Amino acid sequence: MNMGLEIIVLLLLCVGVRAFLFEIKFEYTRHKLRNKHELFEIFLDCPFCNGFWTGLFGYIIVVGLDFVTLPFAILVGTSSYYLKLFTKNLK
Repeated sequence: MNMGLEIIVLLLLCVGVRAFLFEIKFEYTRHKLRNKHELFEIFLDCPFCNGFWTGLFGYIIVVGLDFVTLPFAILVGTSSYYLKLFTKNLK
């Protein structure tokens, strides 16, 4: 498979996993943790932070560690931030 196509598929997969985990599946758990401490509130409500860690672990699991790992995690974080920014008015 083409490396550019692999990155795009992995990007879409990581953004989808991030949206599923942080927006749909663990809504109740996030709400409970937000009330525990202010630090949880900051990190659980930050789409860039969620996307960064999802992208980092997704890339490491699928491809492994190499020179693209950190830029890919930043790309997923940025993508999830803008996706959240564009879709926040849809609710």
